[in-house]
Amino acid sequence: MQPPSIIWFSRLFMLSMALSIVDVVMNWTEMMASFGQDGQIGGSDFTMIVAIISLVFGFGVPLLLWFLVVWRASRAAKWILTVFAALGLLFLATPFLVVDGFVMAEMWISIVTNLINVAACVMLFRQDAVAWFRNDMIDPDTFS
Repeated sequence: MQPPSIIWFSRLFMLSMALSIVDVVMNWTEMMASFGQDGQIGGSDFTMIVAIISLVFGFGVPLLLWFLVVWRASRAAKWILTVFAALGLLFLATPFLVVDGFVMAEMWISIVTNLINVAACVMLFRQDAVAWFRNDMIDPDTFS
């Protein structure tokens, strides 16, 4: 059984993934346009392939890390996600630097998503989660 902190991590992480999907949907047209004008990228077929590969890696890698943390108690995945969350904090100001191409709602979704990722990673360092990563036996009622 997973401790409450891991359950909260999972909930917050999935919320951030859902917000990321909303962000992608809201930015789809701009993303496709930027792929088409950024270089000698051929026609729309190549643009679509690049977009799909970006989405697969952009969502697939974090979901794999989530699986490893929640279902395999992987300390390595925990630290990789923590580094990603820290990098998200470092780049939190980026939307303010490119306000020209950003709609205000999209900027706020990005900021909220980053903050939720940080909150999710904080859950991984609570006492019950630390004990769970060490495979120590804990009483689930202790942290209720």
